[in-house]
Amino acid sequence: MKRGAFDYLTKPVHSDALLLAVEKAVDYKRVLVRNRLLEEEKQRYHEELKQRVTEQTRIIRSMFDLANRLNSLDSMNLILESIMDSICEFIPTERVLVMLLDKKGTHFEVAKGRGIHADDFKHLRVPANNGACAGLFHSGGVRIINDGNSSEAAEIVENLAGLVSAPFMQAALMGARSRLGVIHICEKRDEAPFTEKEAEILSYIADSATVAI
Repeated sequence: MKRGAFDYLTKPVHSDALLLAVEKAVDYKRVLVRNRLLEEEKQRYHEELKQRVTEQTRIIRSMFDLANRLNSLDSMNLILESIMDSICEFIPTERVLVMLLDKKGTHFEVAKGRGIHADDFKHLRVPANNGACAGLFHSGGVRIINDGNSSEAAEIVENLAGLVSAPFMQAALMGARSRLGVIHICEKRDEAPFTEKEAEILSYIADSATVAI
């Protein structure tokens, strides 16, 4: 027993005692394996939790830095560039469009684009009451459209002259009393659907962008 034996049998060995000893050994082994698996699962959980907390802390700190940086800029071009830099840093997307309301307040125009040539959007004007943008302000926040076959996706793609394609996300730039613009992002690098976590990040960025704009 001192050398690691689980149990011992006395001679002469009886079959019932042998079976009982084997059953106890098997049960004991099963408990050991289960405890080891539980311990490994606990370690994985703590490691994943640590990684999530670290990543969330990084995002919060970066969003705080973004807000301060945007408020320190005095050029709309620099503000828009900084917004798109932050989006591309945290969301794996190849195309970003920032549309702002024109001076008359009747149309949205692309103020800045990434992943697309300026000639492709310089003449695009979307009526402010158009479904591609207006619906977003009624629902508020961020809209995820991963299904390219939906009627909603088809309408938005058509209204934006094919400059976006599903899956894509939209975020409203909504001031306290007025609509300012819309952020569109699409062409995710891994071609996977956009997630709620990415929508949350885009919402943070849109809030900071709204204050700066």
